[in-house]
Amino acid sequence: MNPLSLYKQYCNQLRTLCENNIFSYNRLFQVINNPDVCDLLFDPTNEVLVLLQDSKNSGISKRRLKKYNLICRVKNNPSYFEICDIIHNIKEERKQIAKRLALYDLPTLNDSLIKLGEELCPSITQARKKLKTIYINIYDYDAGEYDKRTDLTSLRLDLNKNEDRLFPLYVAKSDRELTPLLQHSC
Repeated sequence: MNPLSLYKQYCNQLRTLCENNIFSYNRLFQVINNPDVCDLLFDPTNEVLVLLQDSKNSGISKRRLKKYNLICRVKNNPSYFEICDIIHNIKEERKQIAKRLALYDLPTLNDSLIKLGEELCPSITQARKKLKTIYINIYDYDAGEYDKRTDLTSLRLDLNKNEDRLFPLYVAKSDRELTPLLQHSC
């Protein structure tokens, strides 16, 4: 297994660009994880500027206003196209991860349980129930880092601190076979 997954490589590239351009890495990932707001980043019509101008009268929340301001700063940055390429690569890699982790049948489910150090199950239902009791980050699981199992509280704290380790719900919902793994994993 590659010591650094492709997803982590893209995240490291984005982190470096954010540090060089004085952007908040976590805040940029909040934008990436929200499909509606992320679309504004790639919008050639600069609709975000109109939203910013209207925000004074429309009562947009401060949190959303910060995201709009960040999008404007990224769009006006000389590294804009490089940042957009990396974001596109991150989104595509998330789709590939979802395909790799799709749990279609009992042998695949049992293989996942074996990798996580659990016993085999005789039925799909039992295997899915057992997977719901295991807490591991999706990206760690995909990278083969099965020893990073944790409890729910620690996993939630990790996700609050590291937005890049959050697997977006809209990607998870797009692949129905991924949902057994996502019940309690993130």
